[in-house]
Amino acid sequence: MGAFSLVAQELAAIGADPIVLALATKAAWDEVRHTDICRRMALALGAEVPSAWRGVPKVPMHGDADPKTRTLLHVVEMCCLSETLTGVYFTEMQKRASNPIARAVVASLLEDELDHGRLGWAYLAARKRDGTLEGLEGALPQMIERTIGRAKTPREGGDDDPAMEAFGFLGNRATRETIDRALHEVIEPGFAELGVKI
Repeated sequence: MGAFSLVAQELAAIGADPIVLALATKAAWDEVRHTDICRRMALALGAEVPSAWRGVPKVPMHGDADPKTRTLLHVVEMCCLSETLTGVYFTEMQKRASNPIARAVVASLLEDELDHGRLGWAYLAARKRDGTLEGLEGALPQMIERTIGRAKTPREGGDDDPAMEAFGFLGNRATRETIDRALHEVIEPGFAELGVKI
């Protein structure tokens, strides 16, 4: 919730389309709900989970950027990159999952992730229309590396496992392939459509 709360505050402070601001505010609450859904799923599968979550997701603060540029960088990294990537990832999970409960969980999360990605692309398109993309192209390669690199880091015990795929699990190989597809088939064309060089 913390990261999207920050974005909603930033958007409100610099001014944004009411629909974009509403989507950002809803995204903050979506993340709280997602945490609860995932906790319940983990408990149902017999995992030990903490009774309370501590901390909030960290976002690079871009302390040397002015507020309008910082907001743009936060929205692009969190929504156009991270949430769009997650939408493609969850789509692949949904395709592979055969367990009905897992499919329902993934479908619920996926719908929100797609909305979060749309929020970013809509905001980026508005900033492009207004000619206010200063600072983005210089920061974009590092943001892509941070987002994609973190997502592709192999997980211990992350071997591909068809039995686990029934619950939507993607192993390390499937994860790398899905992330590469998201980058080359969705994210890069999205920036190209808006004339943003990466």
